[in-house]
Amino acid sequence: MVKTQESLRLFSVLAVLMSLIMATFMALPVSAQTGQAGLSIAPPNTDLTVSGGEQVTRSLRVSNEGTGSVSVSMSANNFTASGEEGGSSYLPRGTGGLADWMTVTPGSFELAGGSAREVTVVIDVPSNASAGGHYASVFAYTSNGGEVTGSGAAVTTAIAANFLLNVSGNVVEKASIAEFSTPRSRLNAGEDVEFTIRITNSGNTHITPTGVIEVYRKGVKVDELTLNENGGAVLPNSTRQFSVSSEKALLPGAYGAQATVSYGSG
Repeated sequence: MVKTQESLRLFSVLAVLMSLIMATFMALPVSAQTGQAGLSIAPPNTDLTVSGGEQVTRSLRVSNEGTGSVSVSMSANNFTASGEEGGSSYLPRGTGGLADWMTVTPGSFELAGGSAREVTVVIDVPSNASAGGHYASVFAYTSNGGEVTGSGAAVTTAIAANFLLNVSGNVVEKASIAEFSTPRSRLNAGEDVEFTIRITNSGNTHITPTGVIEVYRKGVKVDELTLNENGGAVLPNSTRQFSVSSEKALLPGAYGAQATVSYGSG
């Protein structure tokens, strides 16, 4: 158990004293891109654990929720974490990694309005694949398609299903809380109290932190907040920020806030 404590002395009607207890951490889904022409893809996230040399097959369902027919092209690209807000940067095929192990069939097709089609994704994991996490998105394009590079924010003509592949072996699950704080030092009674938790993943596989923030006054719990309700993940060698607010009407005085966070398979 790692235990850290930070205290703030505030000079307004509401004071916040914050202490952090970090117990054992548990598991990313990365949210799928939203595209144009009414396309959707399911499931948006696929989390797999495989062995080197193994072949796995999964299906995706691409649906045209619009009224007109569209031409759809499929592509796979590796992604890495970008920034601390859960963003992704995409890499072209040929750079090594999960996207190069994928075969998507069919690669292109016509999709009438209101219809759907199954797409098959075959993953051939190399026998010498490194242990830990490997990440790629399978994109369905409604235009000419092509490779995706740079920030995911630039992708406006595609939807994506994310694949989170964990290769068995020397898998390291290791995380720490880089920060637990409130961004304001002065609060008025009745205002929401905002908390920020930054979690650093120094292992070699993704984790999905879960937990609670408990708010106390004079030793009595007055509020409990759920951390990471959307299941956001922290990729290896990255830090991700999570924010949560207490909307409880708090009386003037001193309060304590304790965060207990879990991750991984242990």
